Amino acid sequence: MEESNLIKDVLEYIYLLSAPILVYFAYKGLGQIKEAKKNHETIKDISKIQSLRDSYKISGEQCKFFADTIIPTYSKFREELKENNCTFFEKFEVDIENKNVITKIKDGEKITDEDIESLKKLTTLTELLNFLESFSMYFASGVASEKAGYITAGRGYCELVEPLMPFLLIRIKKGYYKNIGIIFTTWKNKCAQDDIKKKQKELEKEFNKTTSMSINEIGNK
Repeated sequence: MEESNLIKDVLEYIYLLSAPILVYFAYKGLGQIKEAKKNHETIKDISKIQSLRDSYKISGEQCKFFADTIIPTYSKFREELKENNCTFFEKFEVDIENKNVITKIKDGEKITDEDIESLKKLTTLTELLNFLESFSMYFASGVASEKAGYITAGRGYCELVEPLMPFLLIRIKKGYYKNIGIIFTTWKNKCAQDDIKKKQKELEKEFNKTTSMSINEIGNK
């Protein structure tokens, strides 16, 4: 009987001791969870920084591709237009409303059979469009920094692509060159907004040069 009581006391003593021990291990476990969460957040932050760095790097590479490859190809394309007396692209007006590109034939112009035939002789046109689509894909997908790309090549890109839109729109509707359409509308809108902001600043500057003056009527003096 005494032995049984002794065992019971020992078990109770072990139980009493185990409670603080369990609390200690629970506290340690909670600390490890917090530390793991902190490490996870740190890893996420590092990953974001690395991804951003990579996107800017790819953007720089693509802008170099634009300068070294696309612009010279466009120059060849312009020479080919002259050689073949192709005036197709000059007969259109291009405008943009939000995300929609609108093209229409200029007043007094019409598309002739000669225009269509001259288009078929342009050997560099497809090459140029393929280069532009490849370039645009990196920015439209978010792999390259679209903001950095616009700062570096935005206006040049829009000036180059805009005359091609009458030819491109039909192909975009068929599922081709969609990335060119996305980046053109994105950057063309940004160019328009930048131009408006610039005009607003110029108007504000001119306004600040003036002084509001008035002459009271005789009865209000």
